[in-house]
This record gives sequence, structure tokens and C-alpha cells, in this order.
Amino acid sequence: MTEQEHIQHVEEVRAHLIEQDKRTAFMRHLYHAYGRNNPNHPMHGFYTGLWQDFKEEAAYIVREQFFDRLEAVRLYEENKAKE
Repeated sequence: MTEQEHIQHVEEVRAHLIEQDKRTAFMRHLYHAYGRNNPNHPMHGFYTGLWQDFKEEAAYIVREQFFDRLEAVRLYEENKAKE
């Protein structure tokens, strides 16, 4: 392995480790955000399904933002037409 290949390999490994740390930190955040740190939660101690729950919730929020933006554009255009 050349020095350049070694440097590239090290950079790829570093980027991979950073990405894994970010995933871990976000999953830990979701674990707490969804209340699974509470011993009374039925899924306490489990990370199973957190990502799916988050995706479904995020999709709903993004969909609502889409319609909010459409309404904002409609109101802007309506206001411009009055001028």
C-alpha cells in the first residue's frame, strides 16, 4: 500500500467512525425523546423500532410543512395581486 493509499484509507476509516458516532448519538437522543429511558415504558431498554418511529413522525411533519408552504405562497400571491 502506497503512502497516499494509506492516507486515503485512514481518512475513510475516520469518516466511517464519525458517521457511526453520529448514528449512535442520534439513536441515544431518540431513546430519550421517546421515553424509553423510563423504566415503566413497555420498550424500556430496547432501541428496536426507534428509527422507524422517527421516520414516520418526520414524514408527517415534512408533509405538513409542504402544505404550510403552499398556503404561504398562496397568501403571498394573493397579497401581491391586491397591490
